[in-house]
Amino acid sequence: MKTKMLSLLIASAIFIPSAATYAAVENSEQQATQTDYQIPAGNLSLALVQFSLQSGLQLIAPSPLTDGHATQGLSGRFSPTDALVRLLAGSGLSFSLDAQHNTVTLSNAAAADSSASVLDAVRVEGMQSTVSGGANGSTDITATEGSNSYTTTAVSIGGKTPQSLKETPQSVSVITSKQIKDQNLTDLDTVMTKVSGVTTKRAGDTEEYYSRGWRITNIQLDGGTPIQLYDNILNDDSSFSSFDMSMFDHAEILRGGDSLNSVGSSSPGGSINLTRKRPLDHGQIAVSGQAGSWNDYRTSLDVTGPLGFDGKLRGRAVATWQDKDRYYHPSEDGTRLLYGILEADLTPTTLLTFGGSYTKKKSLPWEGGLPRYQSGRDAELPRDTSLALPWSHREIISRQLFAQLRQELGEHWTLNSQLTWLSQNYTNRQGSLVGALPDLAEDDRYTQLTAEDVHGKQYLADISMVGKFDLFNLPQQLAFSGSYQKNRSNVNSFTQELDAPSLALPQPDWQPEGNVLARYTTANLVAKADAVLLPFLPDLHFQSALRWDSYDANFAPVLGSGLGIKMKTERTSVPYYALRYDLSSDWSVYSSYTDLYQYQAYMTSVSGATLPPMTGNTKEVGVKYSNGATNASFAAYHSVRRNKAEYDDLNVGCSLGCYRVGSTEEISEGFDFDITGEPLPRWSVNFGYTYNNSKTKPDPKAADQDRTLASFAPKHLFKLWNDVQLSGGEYLNKTRVGLGIIAQTRSFTSGQVCSKANADDTCDDNYIDYQFGQGFYSVISTRVGYRFSDNWSAAVNFNNLFDRRYYSTTGGVDSGNWYGAPRNVVLSIDGTF
Repeated sequence: MKTKMLSLLIASAIFIPSAATYAAVENSEQQATQTDYQIPAGNLSLALVQFSLQSGLQLIAPSPLTDGHATQGLSGRFSPTDALVRLLAGSGLSFSLDAQHNTVTLSNAAAADSSASVLDAVRVEGMQSTVSGGANGSTDITATEGSNSYTTTAVSIGGKTPQSLKETPQSVSVITSKQIKDQNLTDLDTVMTKVSGVTTKRAGDTEEYYSRGWRITNIQLDGGTPIQLYDNILNDDSSFSSFDMSMFDHAEILRGGDSLNSVGSSSPGGSINLTRKRPLDHGQIAVSGQAGSWNDYRTSLDVTGPLGFDGKLRGRAVATWQDKDRYYHPSEDGTRLLYGILEADLTPTTLLTFGGSYTKKKSLPWEGGLPRYQSGRDAELPRDTSLALPWSHREIISRQLFAQLRQELGEHWTLNSQLTWLSQNYTNRQGSLVGALPDLAEDDRYTQLTAEDVHGKQYLADISMVGKFDLFNLPQQLAFSGSYQKNRSNVNSFTQELDAPSLALPQPDWQPEGNVLARYTTANLVAKADAVLLPFLPDLHFQSALRWDSYDANFAPVLGSGLGIKMKTERTSVPYYALRYDLSSDWSVYSSYTDLYQYQAYMTSVSGATLPPMTGNTKEVGVKYSNGATNASFAAYHSVRRNKAEYDDLNVGCSLGCYRVGSTEEISEGFDFDITGEPLPRWSVNFGYTYNNSKTKPDPKAADQDRTLASFAPKHLFKLWNDVQLSGGEYLNKTRVGLGIIAQTRSFTSGQVCSKANADDTCDDNYIDYQFGQGFYSVISTRVGYRFSDNWSAAVNFNNLFDRRYYSTTGGVDSGNWYGAPRNVVLSIDGTF
């Protein structure tokens, strides 16, 4: 079947063939066919998605046709023609019904009399998926590609089935496909800098992500079993490299504990879900290229469409190439990515998906960051300063294979399953200068040499069955799920410190210290219920879950005579419960309790005993608003974490390192406020404000005072991005302008420095306290985009427009201090066919 590549499918709702079919507008029998519609006012593109899902018709239009339009919504029973007339009122758009193919084609009203103009939009013949899906012809109901919105109708994070943000009783943010494109967010690191309530901390070539004072350590792919961003067993980040966003549709971020989807590790900071791009049910070719500051060159090709069997087999392939330097020298960074995915409608209710990816990253690494003076005083080094030795190099090769099966079981039950295999080879050879600049004591700077070879594999499995039914005429929903995660890591490392600090040292002859082999397996079973319990309060929903966990670890170092760790433990708990009350179709209030639990048995004390788990909880109350075009939320929270493992630096000789359970209690409390979507026609916004007060509370028997938990994270964090479609003439109507700001209050670092070391490098009591930080700062960015035609557009992004000089991350006096990137510009060109 031929499909013209000059437009995008706005929405695709898949129908099961029946005796009734839609005919042309003038068909009186068709006019009598009515459907009950409930479509809120707001963004026209999102409203048309809902119309497509509720009517069973495919809706087709050129990509920019609905940009900037709003609708008054729809409520009640209407024929398709009457429904479209009401939805499109005042938009200047017309439509044509196709009886043979059950499609609706949109066009400008001025061109409605010309059948050639109407048919210039994509005509889809027999390309309907047999499993219901979301926007732009994707089978994923959470997909945001083609919605032209900064918000979404459904998310997967926080549960085992897609649900709206208003129905999710926790704090969730979404960075949609449109915002990823508008702000030129090429990888997960740049995405996370735009997420409300998230603080990013520079750690060499990548970023660490923090929410509510704690690190985010789990990430899901397509809502499946989480993978680890950070290997707690190896205390190592090398098992993770920042994901390139060219293979993903959008990112979902949950702040607070996710006790339903976590596997053996419910982190208090939050979790991330990345949703892969799915094949579309129509042909589309997208090309993009960019050139920017510091030799930043990137190009990407994205091809998708039906492959055969009347559209029942669909595919998608993405290829991305990027080379760039950083704002400091020497530096270099390269990415090569290949991604492919196939979908097949095996039956009208069965969808099989298979895919894989290959990513290769090469860089000149520098993990140390800039030093300060020993007193903590700012060294005021130039922003392009790097203390990396020029021969340093790193290569990370990541591979993924995945398979998914979705089976609809009748009208109300769905079975989903996923299998994922991940492999990563990490090679790192680097040298850098480390040490504070002398102003209190002798110069103790040195050159640090590091070599690492890491080979890691993860095997992930996830299965869930979700269904709805009535009990005593009250709606109920049940979800049964099981997750499995198997990890294997092999680390070969070498570290050396040379007293002579020099950037001219040659690369040494690396002598590995030996292998460290870690294997651990986790599994869980979760049963979750969402019920309406009171017949006189049908809008009150109660959610809870029962969970069983199993954890099996084998940690064997080949570093001397250490015996390693071998342990297995199980646990049953009620990790989550929540109440939600729907005040109206737009407003809801909620309260939730989430259990926090992290295994720490892979850490041993000086006596050889394994440590007990970290425990805690998060309590949250909030209010949410959603009208289809805009989502808003306000949440207040209180979280506590206990029994966190701490390194026991008073004891030496442990083969695996000595640890102890800290006596302090970590507390985080505050509130979040978010607005995302299209509050007005032609205006897209993502706004977030966060207040967080996190601290460590000492043992009541101790004399210590409360201390800040994460001093690098500000108490007040403000993030805003606007995108506006201009109007007023031929050229203004094709122009979009974006403006954003990120602002935060003071962050700081404190510690001690030895003012006079002994001959054996011990310090006795010769310590001097220091404290320094980064005061309030704001960074402004802007964008100007222009659409030349239905196929081609270009944009210029200016980041740090006023060239604000600031530290995005503060570390110690020896290292760990990173400037925020200076002013930079990126020109991008996009084509869609």
